[in-house]
Amino acid sequence: MKLCSSCGSQMPDEAYTCSFCGTPLQASQDSQPPYVSQPSYVPQPYDPSYQQAGYYQPPYVQPVYADSSARSMATAALVLGIISLLTGGLPLGIVGCVLGVKARNAIPYGAPGRGMATAGLICSIFGIVIGAIFLLVCLCIFGVIILEEMVILGGLL
Repeated sequence: MKLCSSCGSQMPDEAYTCSFCGTPLQASQDSQPPYVSQPSYVPQPYDPSYQQAGYYQPPYVQPVYADSSARSMATAALVLGIISLLTGGLPLGIVGCVLGVKARNAIPYGAPGRGMATAGLICSIFGIVIGAIFLLVCLCIFGVIILEEMVILGGLL
């Protein structure tokens, strides 16, 4: 055990400073810190196989935007498509399809508004199909009613 010369505290042999007052302790003759040799630096020859692969950064491409009339057509196609889908309106669906196709052709791929034109075209097509089915059902019901009236009145059969 070592004794601190300032405060008289006992410290373990491995201590270099007093833990109470911080005074450096004198090393005794029998307890020297072990000598650790540092490894020497040996330069290595240049080897290109150890180099990191180069990174390729593509050049910046300015985004392409459609003109405002094409985006307006896309918005109109979507609105008309939704209305024709909800009401089953054939004329609105046809106009929505025409506007959707024109807007998709005018807006470049990946530009804002192209997805809206596609959604308007799809909604318009579904609106046309629903309207056509509704029209066929109405015509069939109307035809059955007319036929029943003719049978009741004794005209056709």
